[in-house]
Amino acid sequence: METTFLSLLPPLIAIGMAIITRKVLLSLGAGIVAAGLILSQLNIGEFLLSFGVHLQESLLIVES
Repeated sequence: METTFLSLLPPLIAIGMAIITRKVLLSLGAGIVAAGLILSQLNIGEFLLSFGVHLQESLLIVES
């Protein structure tokens, strides 16, 4: 995997939103979504499917 300028976008989005909105959790969530979209190569369907699978796995681990 190549390192590109896109890897800087999620933290910049999170920091910028935190400064502007003063809502840290919302800003971190936006940064995570931005990172997920970059990892899925901006394919929203793939991102949502991957997010759902990881969320389901996390919930199963918590219930055990």
